[in-house]
Amino acid sequence: SEIFRQVLERGGVATETCYTPLHLRMEGRDLKRTNMTFCESAWQRVFAVPVRPNLLPEDWDRIEKTLRRAAGALRS
Repeated sequence: SEIFRQVLERGGVATETCYTPLHLRMEGRDLKRTNMTFCESAWQRVFAVPVRPNLLPEDWDRIEKTLRRAAGALRS
């Protein structure tokens, strides 16, 4: 996911972390009841690309082309 994200960023497509586990948020810090090592390491690799109502057709084209490039980079 990190390589994919780097290719997107280099192509001008901003990414953002889109998930924080509940037990790592201020409100849920007392909710952890078991070992969550995997969850605590994996969540930072989950990200989103921009999907906003104000994106122009040119933005969508750039995002799509960059996504295709990134997918190709992972295949090789």
